Amino acid sequence: MSRYFHVSLQIPATNSPNPAYEHQIVFWEGHYADIKYGQLSGQNGVADTLQVITGGKSIWSVTPVKGTWYNFILGTGSPGGLWVSTGSNTLQKVYSGSLNGNGGTDWHIGALRLPLGGTTQVISEEDFYYSGIYVEDSGPTTHV
Repeated sequence: MSRYFHVSLQIPATNSPNPAYEHQIVFWEGHYADIKYGQLSGQNGVADTLQVITGGKSIWSVTPVKGTWYNFILGTGSPGGLWVSTGSNTLQKVYSGSLNGNGGTDWHIGALRLPLGGTTQVISEEDFYYSGIYVEDSGPTTHV
C-alpha cells in the first residue's frame, strides 16, 4: 500500500538556522528518506542547502530562498516518489521510487540539529516553520 506524506516548510529570514550544522527537519526513524538543511555531518564548510536524501544520496536539493514555502510529498510503497513545489504552485514529481522501507511508520516532524565534531557548539535561536502536514493513502493530491 502506498502512503503519501505531505509537509510544507519555510526557512525564515529572521532566526534562520545556522547552515554550518546539519538539521534533520523531516525524517523517518530508519532514515529511509530525510529532508535536511545545512552542512551534512562529516563534511567541511557551510552548505546553505535544503535537500531530500534517500539511500544516502541527495535526490533533490536547492539553496533555499528565505521566507519561501517549500512543499513536499514523500511517497512510500509502489510506485512512491518525491513531489516538490514552492509557494502555492502545484507539486511536480522529481523522483520516482519508494522512499521508505518500513511502510511509513515513525515519521518525525521537527528540527534535530546535529553537533559539529571537535568544535564549541554555538547555541542560538533558530526557526523552521511547518504547515500542511498530513498523510493520505490515495492520491497524491498535488495542489496546494
